[in-house]
Amino acid sequence: MRRPEPPRSKPAADYRLPPRAPLWLRGAVSGSFSAAIFGVPGLLAVLAPVPLLIAFRRDGAQMGYTASVVGLLCTPLLLGLSRLGAPPEAGMGLSSASLGYGVLAYALLAVAPAAVLAWSLKRAGTALEGLSLAALLYGPLVAAVFALVAAGSEGSAGALVASWADQSLGLVTEAWRLRLAEDMSFLEAVADLETRRAWYLRWIVRLAPALALSLMLGMLWICVVYLRWFVGGEREDDDLTLWKLPMGVMYCFMGCTAMVVLQEGVLEGLMPSSDALLTAALSGLVLLMALYWFQGVAVTNYYFVRMRLGPFSRMAGLGAQALLMIYPVTSVLFGVMGLADAWFDLRRLEEDATSETGAET
Repeated sequence: MRRPEPPRSKPAADYRLPPRAPLWLRGAVSGSFSAAIFGVPGLLAVLAPVPLLIAFRRDGAQMGYTASVVGLLCTPLLLGLSRLGAPPEAGMGLSSASLGYGVLAYALLAVAPAAVLAWSLKRAGTALEGLSLAALLYGPLVAAVFALVAAGSEGSAGALVASWADQSLGLVTEAWRLRLAEDMSFLEAVADLETRRAWYLRWIVRLAPALALSLMLGMLWICVVYLRWFVGGEREDDDLTLWKLPMGVMYCFMGCTAMVVLQEGVLEGLMPSSDALLTAALSGLVLLMALYWFQGVAVTNYYFVRMRLGPFSRMAGLGAQALLMIYPVTSVLFGVMGLADAWFDLRRLEEDATSETGAET
């Protein structure tokens, strides 16, 4: 008796992936997701350009701009929904002017960086070159918009920054007061903010340019990192995790630190006091610490991307990094790691470069 033949497997052509979503649906999802991220309170809003940037990268400029328009339309709707249920005495109502400023903020902080980064990365040879080009284009745009807003308001640009800083400090103080019912450790922080409020305002205004530049670079950097995590790089040899500041930058960091110590630290009095010199040194420290923070992120992901992880483990790792970046206490760890890498070469990049040079010789 003839043995029955085993069932034949279906040809590969019969196993098809589900069809891709239409372009209009992908654009709607990207734009609405970007607006939803932008509406989340806190530093997570810096990731709002990422869905738009992914749309630019995957489906071209037309789909990127389509998603941007969807995000602009969703922003006032989400702002209005976020105020529903708030008590009237909380002052959470939205006027037409507030909605207009919300749309303008989304256009400046989400649409503009996504479009500039997409254009720069497409024309640059590496991601670092694209970041540099995007910063050169986006920085003057932000400065021009701020100048127009300051010109339309009462007072100078410094007064406008002071007003924003005062409102931010008030919100932080009120939030910490609410936390006192659950955690009394905030009592000392609230008392410090209330007693030294004028001091904080003065230095926020003085360091505003360095803080703004650091935040801008950080937003562009994080957007490129997340884009490459989800979409990939243009070239295999273009690896952001290999980025490292030259050692000469460390000497600048040490010089700024020494100047601050001579002006306000334990060695105060060894040289004449100068507010302009102290402001310049502190501004340099703010900007350089931001750059070393980026280097710390590169060190972390140098090892993370080389680990053999499944997709869910990789997503969990990316989420954990995002949480560590949001909270100031843990975010400092990235800066410390960047400074340590500058001195101790945690990635052994110099050893690899020396061995490659020896092999070529």
